[in-house]
Amino acid sequence: MTVFVVLATGESMSQELADYVRDRRAAGACKAIAVCNAYELAPWADALVCNDKRWWLYHKSALKFAGRKYSGQHVDGALKIPYDARFVGGLNSGLQGCRVAARMGATRILLLGVDMHGTHYFGKHPEKDAKGRPLLRNTKPDKFKIFVKQFDRWRPPLPPIVNCTPGSALKRFPFSDIRKELGE
Repeated sequence: MTVFVVLATGESMSQELADYVRDRRAAGACKAIAVCNAYELAPWADALVCNDKRWWLYHKSALKFAGRKYSGQHVDGALKIPYDARFVGGLNSGLQGCRVAARMGATRILLLGVDMHGTHYFGKHPEKDAKGRPLLRNTKPDKFKIFVKQFDRWRPPLPPIVNCTPGSALKRFPFSDIRKELGE
């Protein structure tokens, strides 16, 4: 069984969780996908996924990430996530991280930091630069509802997902504790 942990950027994500996954990965218990800014907590992850082209333009240092880099949009230096009729248009980066995990051979996927409400573990994205030009958008409550609904498309033969994010608004998958899932 190949377990992948998708580390996203919700408020519940932390360096402590990332370090735990790093240690379990080093022990051969899992592989890891960092979503957007989570690569800062997990520079050792197997892949970095961010669907937002603006994010890649703002975080140019992410292109130096050592693992594979993916986006659903064309981004120089990142691989484009292939088209799949089940997943079209405006997908959230957490779901794209799951898609990449499946493409990389996951037989089971564990979610961390997929809160789907609130902000990020690092606070809000900067919305404008020093000249007032738009930068990155912060997800609004109505958009979170759309993102949660996008996970409804996740069905067999795709690998099962277990949500290890306490308090997540994503209720479609069974909940568990990351330490129980990966062992000590």
